[in-house]
Amino acid sequence: MSENKFCTKCGAPLRDGVQFCTECGTRVGGDATQTVQPTASVNPNVGVNSTNQPQYSAPVYSPIPDENQKMKNDKQGKIIAGVFGLIAVLAIVFLVYKGFFSYPSKPADVAEKFINAVMVDFDAKSAQKYIVSEVDDYDEIKEICEAIEDSGIKVKKVKVSDTEVDGDYAEVTLSITVSLLGQTETQDADVSLEKINGKWKVIDFD
Repeated sequence: MSENKFCTKCGAPLRDGVQFCTECGTRVGGDATQTVQPTASVNPNVGVNSTNQPQYSAPVYSPIPDENQKMKNDKQGKIIAGVFGLIAVLAIVFLVYKGFFSYPSKPADVAEKFINAVMVDFDAKSAQKYIVSEVDDYDEIKEICEAIEDSGIKVKKVKVSDTEVDGDYAEVTLSITVSLLGQTETQDADVSLEKINGKWKVIDFD
């Protein structure tokens, strides 16, 4: 193993065989030189089994919920629920209004609409809402409508000629002009009504 020589005064490296330091001119020889033994570098990884080293795994972090986004989603959910609730309320109000306030308030109007539904429109379903179900059910009204329609009678005009009201009961006389086989004639029809739950209902007619 070769030795490395250095000048004892300035520390400059010296080549073999020189007598003076080329840097500071100091004479080489005796105590004028310093010998340094080279040392082998040691690699700390040599001979170490890498499989025995502890494995490092990057930590997995759960995403932190965005509070602003959460509040925004909650607000949107409440708005949507409120809109659907409002629609439901409006639908109920409309049905109640249509079913109650659109119903005729006068017995004469109820009697006239009932006769028109039966004799003009032949609509048993429309006629049924003006009657008391215990008196005439849907099938009976439907048979009357079909019989009048099949007879060929054409109703030209329905007019209220008289109305008598006594408390929750009323009698309405209707003048009905009909045409059959080219002949026109006017007949009277009597309709009896009773006020039930605030509404006039047909309980009898002839």
